[in-house]
Amino acid sequence: MVIFRNGLSPIPPSSTTSTSSTTPTSPTSPAATPTSVGNYDFVSCWAEPDGGRTLETVVGADDNTNEKCAAQCAGSEYMGTQWSRECWCGSSLGAGSSPAPSTDCFYVCSGDPTEICGGSRRLSLYRLRSASSSLTTTTTSLSSTTSSQSSTSSSSTSISSSSSTSSSSTSTSSSSTSTSSSSTSTTSSTTTSSSSTATSSSTATSSSTTTSSQSSTSTSTTSTTTSTTPTNSADLPPVGKYNFVSCWAEPSDGRALPAAFTSADDMTLEKCAGLCSRYPYFGTEWSRECWCAVELTSGSATAPLSECNYPCIGNISEMCGGSRRLSLYHNNGWTGPQQPNNIGNYGLYGCVTDSPSHRTLTGASFAAAGMTLETCATFCSGYKYFGTEWSTECWCGNNFTAGAAQVDIGQCSMTCGGNSDQLCGNGDRLSVYQLATQ
Repeated sequence: MVIFRNGLSPIPPSSTTSTSSTTPTSPTSPAATPTSVGNYDFVSCWAEPDGGRTLETVVGADDNTNEKCAAQCAGSEYMGTQWSRECWCGSSLGAGSSPAPSTDCFYVCSGDPTEICGGSRRLSLYRLRSASSSLTTTTTSLSSTTSSQSSTSSSSTSISSSSSTSSSSTSTSSSSTSTSSSSTSTTSSTTTSSSSTATSSSTATSSSTTTSSQSSTSTSTTSTTTSTTPTNSADLPPVGKYNFVSCWAEPSDGRALPAAFTSADDMTLEKCAGLCSRYPYFGTEWSRECWCAVELTSGSATAPLSECNYPCIGNISEMCGGSRRLSLYHNNGWTGPQQPNNIGNYGLYGCVTDSPSHRTLTGASFAAAGMTLETCATFCSGYKYFGTEWSTECWCGNNFTAGAAQVDIGQCSMTCGGNSDQLCGNGDRLSVYQLATQ
């Protein structure tokens, strides 16, 4: 299921852990979020679920850095920094947690003011590279005539027949320790001539490369399936109503498709297309992740097709992105959900900023998975304003709190939880309606 942030009032950090009581470090000079720390790659600024936590283990330190947290969390699939001095670790993401705008993570690390360590109930979230995909770690160019220098290897010609040059995914350990005169020659036993097959499973890759590095006379045990990886984007077929765009690079800070996210151990392109059917864009990444959005985030850009070389975990004949690379698809015929001009006695006011620590509408509120504009209008009957946010939240009020600002209506782009043809705000953005004058 696509994960959205839901719930009402965030729990103050001091009530959930004693380490949060220390005032976070404010930025005094330009700081940045590292794209990778040790064996971890940056995922996104990440919102905590209301009433819970994204990751389960916490350590606090006055000299906290992302590097120190990566060492503390060594072996955990995820690690994240928050409130400048907190380090969180976990094997999975808590239900209800979700991507957040990169601007929400702006607290500098208590131990290094040049790095960002999350924000208020926002994690600078990282994921273990080897856990994210054990299928490939490096890409090597091989030829059918040099696929093995070993005198008795049986894999060199039978598995590279589809192309004289090909891309193969191999583990870094075997390619650097091969006894062959060519550092890449014995690695051909792990691929068919393309990164798409990647030995058909991560366990096969590991075992075959270990064998070949130990002895030059070992016989390959990998599949000889013909490559299905296209050499250009035109070779990729559409997925339902979606057409392939390109391999797509994530921006240096944030996500290219931030509206919705899910991960699954049976991920395929078809599964992601179904999950993102409310959006014109979908992309797969890290073999098992699915991302959706109405538009691409600024700073993201096209990338070489060869960098999207991770097979989908649910169908290894398909490519599901790479390390911070999306296999990006677009539905050219998509017609977006609407922000109706009128809902009952209320007229559209616009898209207005909001904050968990400084609510724009301070009257009644509630959240429901089946939220619609009509439901919220009925709940807020009698108030001057009602607003929907994060797809599932409804807020009421008779005036705006100081500091609230109207922004471009396009920033309210999340569909309503109960009606995918309507828009119900966004992260920290309210779709606001005003009671018509009598």
